Amino acid sequence: MTTLGNLFLGLAALGAVLSIVSLFWGRSMGPKEGEGVTNLGYYMTFGILGSLTLSTGILMAAFFRQDFTFEYVAQHHSTDVSALRWLFDFSAIWAGREGSLLFWAWLIALFGAYVAYKRMSETDELSNMSLAVFNVVQLFFITALIIPLNNPFKVSDPSWLGPGGELLINTAMNLSLIHI
Repeated sequence: MTTLGNLFLGLAALGAVLSIVSLFWGRSMGPKEGEGVTNLGYYMTFGILGSLTLSTGILMAAFFRQDFTFEYVAQHHSTDVSALRWLFDFSAIWAGREGSLLFWAWLIALFGAYVAYKRMSETDELSNMSLAVFNVVQLFFITALIIPLNNPFKVSDPSWLGPGGELLINTAMNLSLIHI
């Protein structure tokens, strides 16, 4: 599942690049001649939202399944056993830097898709350039997510997991547990 999450992040980055290029290219072609190319930029904005929604869904499912093969899930999972555990698992998605970046990228994509939906019937230059700026910001967030430091889809160290996939609390995971 970590590979699938990374794949959707890559597709979102590709969609952002294609959207930016098509919006600027459509602008340079003129309002009538470039309308088809500009509309591709709008459709790619919807594609970014779809890819990031799937990435966020994969991470959310990993928290609900307690899939500790995700390093992010192993580090930020809830240990609560009450009836509110689902709420803690849900909010753990943005508990760390990696998940927070993914959540904000998803929110920006959601707003960008809303703008694209509302302005697609009358694509004027202001709407096209504002959507291009949205996607430049979006590309920044997605690029930040793809680098290993901020990637929420990193695989856990195998020494963290037991034979049944359960999380082992040991010194390999938490250096503060080392006693001299």
